[in-house]
Amino acid sequence: MMSASLALVSVGYRGLALEGTERWFAEREGRYNHNAGKVEDPVGGLGGVYVSGWVKRGPNGIIGSNISDARETVKTVVHDLQHVAPKSTYGGVDGSLSDLFQEREVKWVDWRAYRRLEEKEHGNRRHDSQPREKITSISEMLLAGGVINEATGKFE
Repeated sequence: MMSASLALVSVGYRGLALEGTERWFAEREGRYNHNAGKVEDPVGGLGGVYVSGWVKRGPNGIIGSNISDARETVKTVVHDLQHVAPKSTYGGVDGSLSDLFQEREVKWVDWRAYRRLEEKEHGNRRHDSQPREKITSISEMLLAGGVINEATGKFE
């Protein structure tokens, strides 16, 4: 089990239990037992663990299903942050996740960089009806977001 205020993990096609969370995982269905995206079982919840997409409902559905799953889970996360979740030294009103990342020398993409990437993808559209032209190269994403310096190729 890792100690974190919030971790979002993309699992892939068939859901797999993260180490230390096997008790809440429905192996046969390839998904976690949850209530509106918050992982729990009849005995009690696993505080601060949330799921979306296939690891929430099993390997089925379409992109639209993932969007509605994510919306439901985000509502649960926001509710818990406002009413349930304990405060930590990082994140929320008591601190900053960026402080933790800096302390651990983690490189990350912040919201402003994400918005720059989104604008670049929107500007690359081939048709007005297309929402964006997705950039699929990680290095190109980081360049478009202004996270790495184009001249040096290093994180800023």
